[in-house]
Amino acid sequence: MGSISSENRDNIKTTMVFRSCCFNRLTWICLMMIYSVSFLGLFPLLFKDMRYSLYYRNPFGSPKSEMNYHKKQNELRVAKASEFWSSYRQSISLDFTKKQKDADIDIMIVTTSRHNSLIKGKKTRFLTQVLWQFFNILNNSETRALPWKISLSVCNVDSKLNEEARNFSSVVQYFQRYSEEQNLQNDVSRLNIKEKEKRDYAFCLEQSLKSKPRYSLLVEDDAFPHPQLFRILYYLLEIRRSVMASRVHDSDVLFYKLYHPERLLGFLSIQPERIPELISFAALFGTCSTLLVIYLLPKRAKASFRSYTFYVIWFWITVYFTLTAIAVSRQHLTELRYISRSLFSVGPTSSCCTPGMLFVADKAQHWLHYMTNNTCSLNYGKDTMLDDYRHKFSMRGLIVQPNLFVHIGFLSSLSGQLLDPSLMYYPQWFNLF
Repeated sequence: MGSISSENRDNIKTTMVFRSCCFNRLTWICLMMIYSVSFLGLFPLLFKDMRYSLYYRNPFGSPKSEMNYHKKQNELRVAKASEFWSSYRQSISLDFTKKQKDADIDIMIVTTSRHNSLIKGKKTRFLTQVLWQFFNILNNSETRALPWKISLSVCNVDSKLNEEARNFSSVVQYFQRYSEEQNLQNDVSRLNIKEKEKRDYAFCLEQSLKSKPRYSLLVEDDAFPHPQLFRILYYLLEIRRSVMASRVHDSDVLFYKLYHPERLLGFLSIQPERIPELISFAALFGTCSTLLVIYLLPKRAKASFRSYTFYVIWFWITVYFTLTAIAVSRQHLTELRYISRSLFSVGPTSSCCTPGMLFVADKAQHWLHYMTNNTCSLNYGKDTMLDDYRHKFSMRGLIVQPNLFVHIGFLSSLSGQLLDPSLMYYPQWFNLF
């Protein structure tokens, strides 16, 4: 009996070892198939149209044809906006165009003309499009239901004739930076372009702050706003205020940045939170997927399961999601937050770029004074000055993600040159024609 029982034990042990070997081999085969099918077959098809994906295939044959596409999109938006302006008085409210004291948000659109031979005489009319979108947003029933007072103004900082801006002087509250007398004196031409930009920005911020709003939203005229801009801001600044207050002190916050260039939003960045964000994403989906795999395993496979096998599977699935996130890119993963306003995040901002800036009015007065008393140079713009100011006075800047504006400007007002078309990006919510 003893010998039979010992023999049975050996057979059982052999069977378990065999099953374990088969299970491990099957596991490796499955993992290899998943990796191969995903990264060599499926992902190249799914992500080929995503600008910041590793699998992106540019459908344009050359930068010139790509820029022509952006110009054509601009022309179609201008046509749509012009159609709106030809009949707007019959269908919309103009209450927000009147300057309101103590408004919750005062929107100031900073505009300048862009005359350039590179666009072959066609006018970009960015202001026409941006104002059109703001009028649509502010007349939206969801925006009008918010308990906020919002006012809208245009600030023309062109030292020459800006016909487009003047056409709207009878439609919205209008501020003119330069008078004809100043033009004759030719003072402006002696300023370097970065200093002029800073002074213009300071002028527009000052005009906005005169009405004593809670927030001043300074928008450059080629920043196209999200349709749910104010609904999302209300949720972040009012409904989630108590949650945010536990992480940041309101007294330290100078501004909320509402746009940051997409090319700077990837995982590989000087921002310290990007890599932990990648690891957290992979660990979360890796753990959930591993638990799901174990749950779906047949009972026989579970019987031969070992704890170390769980960790091996978890590791390789986590690696899979890490590589997937990198392949898709942080830019496109972040856009999933557009699904719901509750998914938007607010965190520390990085340097660069001011197309859409929501200033806390109480703190902006001191920043305005600092701008007025300091000078920019060709290598020192207002963006860098803002960073220096924040560090010097221990003020904080926050960024709302994903972006609440789209940069539609393909012609730089500073350099007078066309942008590299690869820098132009339209998120999924942005209407293409």
